[in-house]
Amino acid sequence: MVVSKESTGIMLNTRNLRRMLATAEAFDIDKDGHYDPRSAAINLWCSPTDKPVGWRDKIYAGALAHPRDIVGTVDWQWPDEKKGELAELFIEVEEITKYEIMLSRRRDTGRFDIKFLAECMAWCKRKVVELVQLSRLAPHVTGLCCPWCDFVLPVGVMLNGMIEHVQQFHEDKGIRSVWIGDELEFRTDEGIVKLKSKEEFLPGMD
Repeated sequence: MVVSKESTGIMLNTRNLRRMLATAEAFDIDKDGHYDPRSAAINLWCSPTDKPVGWRDKIYAGALAHPRDIVGTVDWQWPDEKKGELAELFIEVEEITKYEIMLSRRRDTGRFDIKFLAECMAWCKRKVVELVQLSRLAPHVTGLCCPWCDFVLPVGVMLNGMIEHVQQFHEDKGIRSVWIGDELEFRTDEGIVKLKSKEEFLPGMD
């Protein structure tokens, strides 16, 4: 059940939506962030130090890595279902937050505290704006750097291209093996050499 739904006034194209989702993944709740990205929405979670004004309930970790409570969700809609157009971002305050709103009921009337609901919506909008701004600054991986020269293996090209480059131009390094784990490494006569990604900052949002 949705308690309230409002437009953020933010419009994004498909590329920037993907960039926003990737940024939400980088700042998700498992990494002490406030986002939980899904395929067609991003859940917004508050923390003990970053929550809507008037949030009274104590925030616990529960099964999560860090103390969090869900406040709402941001999703997007295209005009007439045309995904080639700009999508509009919407904020929804979810049913689970209704419990918090109930805690803020006026004792004399039993009505929902509309001011608190507005604070939840305002907090969600701030987090969405922060996320969009972060996504504009997120670096874009363009390739894999050779550790001994300026050669960059472009994204999408098989790793064999880097190995062939090293064998041709850096035979003296004595490559024994390639280790593919959390990080990519060359095992050489001189020891372990880690390979780094080349990152570039993309231009501003379209």
